Amino acid sequence: MFQRPVINPVPTTDARKEPRVQVSWFGELSGEDGRQLPVKVIDLSRSGMGVAGDDKLRRQQLVELRVVVPRLPDLDEQVVMRLRARVVYQMHSGGAWRTGLQFVDPTPEHRAILEPWLLKESIAW
Repeated sequence: MFQRPVINPVPTTDARKEPRVQVSWFGELSGEDGRQLPVKVIDLSRSGMGVAGDDKLRRQQLVELRVVVPRLPDLDEQVVMRLRARVVYQMHSGGAWRTGLQFVDPTPEHRAILEPWLLKESIAW
């Protein structure tokens, strides 16, 4: 009898241990069909964002995320960013769809705007 490891082929929200920073930003997703879907950005990591909204999305779907990001350190200025992302997971929780987005080719400018937020107190999810 062979011992085979148990492999979970479907990532769960606990599968990634990358540090995240909680945020509360307004955003909008544009799907493949062109619909504009309002979302709230709830966390940020180096590789993506977690959002909450009313719409179910398809796993691996490419979306464009438009998000208003306050500039640190003084929060006086806001930047509207447009980022391409891939849906890596989605689950229904607390009456909303919680969606994990992984950035697709973020620019150095995007990283420069988000980096100060990532240096704030991180949380392990």
